[in-house]
Amino acid sequence: DAWGWTLVAGLYLDDLDATLARQRGELEAGVRARERATLWALALALSVGLGSSIAYARWVRARLRARRGELEASARRLYLTQRCVDAAADSIFLADAQLRVVYANDAACRTLGRPAADLTGRSLGELGLAPPGAPTQPDSYEASPGSPDGRSLALEVAWTPLETGGERYACAIARDVAERKRIEAELRLASLVFEIGNDAMMITDADNRILAVNPAFTRVTGYAPAEAIGRNPNLLSSGRDRKSTRLNSSHLGISR
Repeated sequence: DAWGWTLVAGLYLDDLDATLARQRGELEAGVRARERATLWALALALSVGLGSSIAYARWVRARLRARRGELEASARRLYLTQRCVDAAADSIFLADAQLRVVYANDAACRTLGRPAADLTGRSLGELGLAPPGAPTQPDSYEASPGSPDGRSLALEVAWTPLETGGERYACAIARDVAERKRIEAELRLASLVFEIGNDAMMITDADNRILAVNPAFTRVTGYAPAEAIGRNPNLLSSGRDRKSTRLNSSHLGISR
């Protein structure tokens, strides 16, 4: 160049090797430290994850055991309820929103003289059990369905609307009241005979106290109901009149 200078640089190779070796050692130590830290972090994460997984698995098993117990208890209640309904003395029908029978218990089958398969799917109207109108509240009514043998049944039906899962059903519990109606009719007839009969009549209890007398009793004996009720029939032997004496003798004869 214009100055005529020459730049001379000196480099000690031994110092350079030592420096490189030191830096390489520091780098390797840092890498090993980071590897150890990473391994410790991974080990800790795995331990925490494993512990959490074990705890969660135990919680799930406990919940499953509890749920299984609840389901078993519910199944037992459902089974016992089904058995009670099947064994009920009253006829029980379950109908859908269109009043088609979806279930009938054993008593219902016996009452109508039909197997369950023949009742299922039939409408309550077809069976003669439909309620009057379309009741949306619990109600009761009487129905007279026919049976295959031609008998006309007398049933008293208790109607209860139900709803589950957004679907409407109705439970109809029917009781055969033919025998009760027969007894009621006989009692009405006996009461009518008692009231309008020409013969003096009285009803006494086990202690021989008069409970009731008919109008003819008052006409024959002269005793009004208020005078006779609660007293012993021996009052007729008081000799109030001859008719009462004859009635008393007849009554005592029957009593003996």
